[in-house]
Amino acid sequence: MKHILFEQLQNAGYLRHGKPVETAIRQASLSNILDFAQQSCETTSAKDFPRDNKMFSQSASLSLGCSRWPCAGIKCRLERAEQIAHYAALYSDRIYIRNFFSDYIEHHNPKKPPDENIIRREFFEDIQVIAYLKPIIEAGRITPITPPHCCLNCLSKNSLGFKDDKPLRKAMRELTSKIEKNIEVVVQRIRNGPYTLVAEGPEDLLYHGATCLIREEPPYALKNMPRIFDRVQKGDKIHLSRWALHRIGLAKNIANMHYQNIFFELILAQCLGTGFLTDMPIHIELLKNLSQNPVCAERDLAIEKHLTCLVPFAKELNPLEILKLRNEDEDAFILFKASLADAVNEYKKNYGTFSESDAKALYCDVIRPKLCQLEARIQKSRRMLIKGTTRKVLAWTAAISAGLYFGFLPQGLRAAATALGLTKILADLTEYAMTKSDIKESIRDQDMYFLWKIKQKIQSR
Repeated sequence: MKHILFEQLQNAGYLRHGKPVETAIRQASLSNILDFAQQSCETTSAKDFPRDNKMFSQSASLSLGCSRWPCAGIKCRLERAEQIAHYAALYSDRIYIRNFFSDYIEHHNPKKPPDENIIRREFFEDIQVIAYLKPIIEAGRITPITPPHCCLNCLSKNSLGFKDDKPLRKAMRELTSKIEKNIEVVVQRIRNGPYTLVAEGPEDLLYHGATCLIREEPPYALKNMPRIFDRVQKGDKIHLSRWALHRIGLAKNIANMHYQNIFFELILAQCLGTGFLTDMPIHIELLKNLSQNPVCAERDLAIEKHLTCLVPFAKELNPLEILKLRNEDEDAFILFKASLADAVNEYKKNYGTFSESDAKALYCDVIRPKLCQLEARIQKSRRMLIKGTTRKVLAWTAAISAGLYFGFLPQGLRAAATALGLTKILADLTEYAMTKSDIKESIRDQDMYFLWKIKQKIQSR
């Protein structure tokens, strides 16, 4: 079913045959882009969606939902799009991602107009990402959504059960302090042009273990540090001290972005009743401190992050092909999904963690043996069928040969054929085909049957 967001893109001339129209985007003015963004926000507003509190309906964090944060590189965003598309097809009922076109409205400052060339490039890349997700969005498995604005005080009261926003602000300060203590920041001016701030630190705090901010103007606090600022103006690389880092406020900005992820998920949980879905362990840690039910979020983080290890062959199928198999046998899919969730929960309960090596172990120790058992049952039943049917066919072939030898068939061919068993052979072969189907039917109640079907689909190519 065509999604209204793609109708808007096509009507505006920005999308054709599922691909962005570079010429139209290059000619678009800032007001054109802002008008489109406003229109897209209105048509994807969360207030127009019914509650969706199924266990496997989830709101994806901004990082997993292909937003420009924490990495604006188009290659990285498309990799995340592929990641969430496979997850949606193979595991989730529906995933809500933030409509990233809303960024143009939220970050627009009329007093300080942005560089229109940068805006057009970002707009082009946003359309590239949404176009990649188009088949999964139109299949109803991923839904772009624009959440309502919610202040910290209301969020604290309505979603977290606090009296006010003091506990939330305290948690944000603690995260800021943690980031300041664990990252290293280098500031430099590039050839008398823009200023760069490059932060490096643990991957649980920084996506890819690093982040880079580029600004046309230096941070305001940097100007109040004359000795550092003079060296930066000359093009020197300066490693900022903890004191300087605190004054610049970069760690606070990073912490705020992590909390923007949490806020988006909490607001949708309040509006729609969805669960949490993230690809960053730090978000689970924050949720544990703020929410009463982080268990499902932890499980889904483990499955999403290590889906390739849990089902190593699934990426060989296009997400749409997986969805087709789901639609053909929804019961088998539900059984597989529940079994996979139970297996991960049990593993985490026993071992406390769920790393990439744990996911590989779970596949080798649990999932793969079950698939092998199903295949062994199928092959054994097929051999028995073929052996039995072959005996019948050989017996009737002998009878037909005798009929030919004694001259029965030329006279009254149909009657002789019936008498000698051609009809019976056809019946046997039909029975064989039906029983072959019955063999597959006999394993439909196995928890990995859906996964077995995916593997069969890949092998039949």
